[in-house]
Amino acid sequence: MDARGLSGRAGMRLAHGWKLAASGEVAESLVREFVRPAVRAAPAALARRLGRCLIRLLAEPESTIASRWTEKPDGFEIEVMAAGQEDHDVAMELLLCLGQCLWERLSDHELRSYWTLLSRELEAGIEGEIDEQAYEAKRRLQRSKACARNLGRLLEYGRASFSATAAEYVHSLWHDVTVREGRNHLPAEALRRRLELLRRWFPPNRGYRLFPAPARRPASAVAEVHQPAQPEHRQQEPAEGAKAVNEPLAVSLLGHHTQHGRNQQGQ
Repeated sequence: MDARGLSGRAGMRLAHGWKLAASGEVAESLVREFVRPAVRAAPAALARRLGRCLIRLLAEPESTIASRWTEKPDGFEIEVMAAGQEDHDVAMELLLCLGQCLWERLSDHELRSYWTLLSRELEAGIEGEIDEQAYEAKRRLQRSKACARNLGRLLEYGRASFSATAAEYVHSLWHDVTVREGRNHLPAEALRRRLELLRRWFPPNRGYRLFPAPARRPASAVAEVHQPAQPEHRQQEPAEGAKAVNEPLAVSLLGHHTQHGRNQQGQ
């Protein structure tokens, strides 16, 4: 199959019984070296939770949206923009989208555990995050005490941080990652706790390991592929609401999230 081999084809099989389709011309190397290995690295338990997935690679710009998904009765339909993007970035966007879908399928117990973990991070004054989207959602939450008690901002942050965490979990199973340090990034110990939580819920497939080599312990770490937060935020002092979102608040909002925080379509 050459660079146009995927053009117009639908229903190519991926791991977990998922299918791949393309709109326009998609390079064979993108599918062979990035999409297939990334999907294959997703734990079987995670794939079962998501159900049947149809992944569409868009080779021609249709909008400014990097990815979008729609929930179906038996799974999800996911579209990822491939035009003008680096191959690895396309795969990471796919993993982020899968993380967003997985957020919709978490049990109440899993949600409670994740909210508790986030609450403890906030109480500890941790400012950084895994990726820029989660970092910005966290900053919006921490701007003031009023913002910290805003249900919408809390749900936005929870969803963004979990999606990035799930993407990083599968990314770490897929291949070794290079880490970055800095106050805007999630500290290494906090990152490790999140990844280990995902490992308990969705154990790696045979032959995959979350930490294939002795873990280095820098002051803070995040996978190199993620873009750093905007430079203008680097010198800002901790916001007034940095510690205002505590465990009781997050747990009390869990019921509201379960009833009102689910989406049928994500972008």
